[in-house]
Amino acid sequence: MLARERERALTARQRELLDQLGGVFDGGFADLTMAGLAARLNCSLRTLYELAPSRDELVLVVVDRNLWRIGRTAANAIAPDMAPLDALRAYLRAATEAVSGTTQAFARDLAAVPAAQPAEFFLVASDVGGDGLQGLAELGDLGGQAGQRVGVAGVGAVFLNDGA
Repeated sequence: MLARERERALTARQRELLDQLGGVFDGGFADLTMAGLAARLNCSLRTLYELAPSRDELVLVVVDRNLWRIGRTAANAIAPDMAPLDALRAYLRAATEAVSGTTQAFARDLAAVPAAQPAEFFLVASDVGGDGLQGLAELGDLGGQAGQRVGVAGVGAVFLNDGA
């Protein structure tokens, strides 16, 4: 993952490369090497290794940046005057729409990256876009609409079980 401080310190070229890598990875990445990626992006191998120590770590950096964008997009879907459960629904709908373009090839290859498995990755990604799911879970009882306090894992369950 790329720490927010390190993200801010990236050069314009490094940001451009990470953005381009998202498109490259959409077609799958299991057969790609760091050398192949460097050639495809017309950059040096050293430049890629400055971003991440391995291809799998580079994939995680790209995924992490995308999750932050998704989180910001979803957070912007929440109006200040929304009821808590409506805010939760708006957030999850916007996040779902933002990830709807994920390709099967990318999802298949990501599933093979050990560090991207739910148990490890969710611990870091659950605060997507700042407060993210934790911020939504802190809505507590969702204005009394959920009937109980809801933790991060329960946020999705409230959405799915509510028929939204």
